[in-house]
Amino acid sequence: MKHLTKRMSAAGLALCLTLSLAPGALAAGEDAPERGVLTYSEFIAPKYEDASAFYEGLAAVKQNGKWGYIDETGKTVIPFQYDLALQFSEGKAVVADLITEGEGEYAYEMYQLGLVDRSGSYTPLRYYYDDQGQFTVFPEDLDPDSLVFFHNGLLFMDLGYESSMFTPDGKMMETDLCPSGPLNEGLIPGWDYGMGYAGYMDAQGNTVKLFEEYEYFGPQTTTEWGETLQDFRYISNVLPFNQGLAPVWQATADATEYTETYKLGFMDTSFNWVIQPQYTAYYYAGVNSTYRLFGAAGLAMVQKDGKYGAINKSNQTVIPFQYDELWPVNEGLIVYKQGGKYGYLDTTGKVVIPAQYANASGFNMGMAVAYDGTKAFLIDRTGKAIEGADKLDPSIYFAEQPDGSQ
Repeated sequence: MKHLTKRMSAAGLALCLTLSLAPGALAAGEDAPERGVLTYSEFIAPKYEDASAFYEGLAAVKQNGKWGYIDETGKTVIPFQYDLALQFSEGKAVVADLITEGEGEYAYEMYQLGLVDRSGSYTPLRYYYDDQGQFTVFPEDLDPDSLVFFHNGLLFMDLGYESSMFTPDGKMMETDLCPSGPLNEGLIPGWDYGMGYAGYMDAQGNTVKLFEEYEYFGPQTTTEWGETLQDFRYISNVLPFNQGLAPVWQATADATEYTETYKLGFMDTSFNWVIQPQYTAYYYAGVNSTYRLFGAAGLAMVQKDGKYGAINKSNQTVIPFQYDELWPVNEGLIVYKQGGKYGYLDTTGKVVIPAQYANASGFNMGMAVAYDGTKAFLIDRTGKAIEGADKLDPSIYFAEQPDGSQ
């Protein structure tokens, strides 16, 4: 599994990627761009200490040690007053204030969390069992890239060691399972607090399915101590539903060798296998929303025998398993890696832009960022470099393990 964490530096907010489809009002002496010509311009001058990308028209930015939010014109919408501010989703964002707990040598810092809406109205995040106390986490457990977002009306908060769900009024949900992903298509993936079994909950947090079964198979062997051993399979992890199918990991344990192997398959809403477990890795889109393996084109990018290809929901191979990387579809094009270089395919697997870049992003608004090993620049859907867009800082756009999600 690989995913993109896209961070913006102070310079990142200064760069506007625009598509000119019709002439607008221009100052005297300016030349109007041709209709349909991609242009590159600065729209917010670099002046922030840190910044996130824009979500729902707002970006979290840091100034003088505090975080606030600006709109796409650079206007401050929510004042700089928080010690941390995360992205907006479904009209709300998580913000944090750093507080000190304890005294003297026992003092330690924690984030106290709350929600802000677009007007800046604040709602504390509260434990379901303590209406007076706010939700707090250690600073190292929360950063601007944390998976904390609203989706389908519920806030999913992944802190690495434990995850939680909150309602829009800031109350923590009391769930049967520990959630491991967002609410999608009526179900929330999770795992049992006690035994660690994987399963699914409904939107109210009630268990719908718990995979407690172990499937034993093959011959039995008896150890010198009289212990009977037999290989077995079990469900080790489940992911959010997408287009009626859920990616599900199955572990196969070799009882005599004490080893396990893991394969990915897909189940329907009755929790029956539609695609038997056979894949070893995948790329997904919607990191901060739906967690999609099957995109709008109905393709899932999965790995088999060490190579990536694309399958449809009937498990037919649409793009052969011959790529080192194969990212989700963005605007009809797919980033692929072959021979150490990146290029682009269409949804039939035809090469649109040959593999020639040291790194590349998925397309957005008809443009993608390419990196040739020395500089980053914008390209259009034919691979043509966009004039004036060769000043991009590659660190803004390329994480260590991107997947092309926007």
